[in-house]
Amino acid sequence: MKNSPTYRTILTTVFLLVCLNITAQESYNNGFSSQNDSQYQKLKSLGYTEKEIYEDLGNANFLLEKYENAAFWYKKLSELEGNKALGSNYQKRYQFAMEQTADIHTVANNGNDWLEQIKEDYQVKRAFEARQASQSVTSNRRDFDFNPSYRSQSLEYLVEYERNKAFIGVPHAKRSDMEETYESPIAVTSDGQTAYFSKAIYLKPVKGIFSKKELIQKIYRTDKINGQWKNVREITVAPKHASAMHPAISEDGKRLFFASNMPGSFGEYDIYVADISYRGNAGKAKNLGTKVNTKKNDLYPRIMEDNTLVFASEGREGYGGLDLYMTQVGQNNVDYATNLGSPINSSKDEYSMYVMADRGIGYVLSNRGKNKNKIQEVAFSYENGTQSKADERESNLRAALNNKLQIDYTTSVFEDK
Repeated sequence: MKNSPTYRTILTTVFLLVCLNITAQESYNNGFSSQNDSQYQKLKSLGYTEKEIYEDLGNANFLLEKYENAAFWYKKLSELEGNKALGSNYQKRYQFAMEQTADIHTVANNGNDWLEQIKEDYQVKRAFEARQASQSVTSNRRDFDFNPSYRSQSLEYLVEYERNKAFIGVPHAKRSDMEETYESPIAVTSDGQTAYFSKAIYLKPVKGIFSKKELIQKIYRTDKINGQWKNVREITVAPKHASAMHPAISEDGKRLFFASNMPGSFGEYDIYVADISYRGNAGKAKNLGTKVNTKKNDLYPRIMEDNTLVFASEGREGYGGLDLYMTQVGQNNVDYATNLGSPINSSKDEYSMYVMADRGIGYVLSNRGKNKNKIQEVAFSYENGTQSKADERESNLRAALNNKLQIDYTTSVFEDK
């Protein structure tokens, strides 16, 4: 069943939407928004005709109950046909989408099985194409396999696919507020052969038979085999009903840092570390203790040179929102976290930072712009002699980023036994 062309076609239609991160359309009467233009251009670059693009995006949005978006694309399809009436099934979906957008909620689905209807449309189209002797059906068809292995050389594509699987077919599915604003990057080992990422899954709560499923974050690993990313599997570092997310891997690939709200955490989310065995399994997770973690959220760990851990925290008195902190993490000890100061931090949220040590510059990922939901890269210099060296926090930053500096570790062991 799952290998049939029909099954692959309809799931691919849905995935075309999810992979492109489609959001609600502001107005389908005012042409392309930047989001719609991006979706259009991506599919256009893959060689699809305008009709194919309008059909696919209309159907995909419809199946995910994004009715305003679906109406937008069905309207474009109608205009392409010279404002003629659409095919019977397309016209039904267009009308239904318009009714939902106008808050005219029809009973159930008017007896329509939308999934079967769309599958039927694609079957008819393929039958027509098969009669075209001038070109092979397989040379330019859209019903490629829903399994992304044919694009597995793209790690980003694989992770996007994995992260969005939980939301396919779930009415009104929504990512967590944290992941809506800034989704943690993929952590790749220094040899480029292993990657870690977090994604959401839905689980039934332990208590409450009739309770809705909960959105839980889990960490997954994938390996690059013969040039392709394969063997996606969960790395168990937290109890079943606790979240683990934002993985960061040490340079030697032997330690995995992450954020979790598992029992025993000091706050909402704490930073943890787990050893990775040569077989790729994770050992017992250790909490980095109160030198790092607070009673609120501690998130987005990132390992830099010489065991320097940078993370975001909202549990200390800082500049506002999430601030970036750094600490030194040895094999069995950890130093006190230090605020990286201004201009690294601001009154808004800072999520992570990247540096180019050989050039003395880097950038911070922050929402300090006018739109708090938009992440910006803010450049900075940490070796500029004109900066005030009296600022102790900036001095700490320069010390943390100087890979030639030797720092003595404290004797404090991780506080979670």
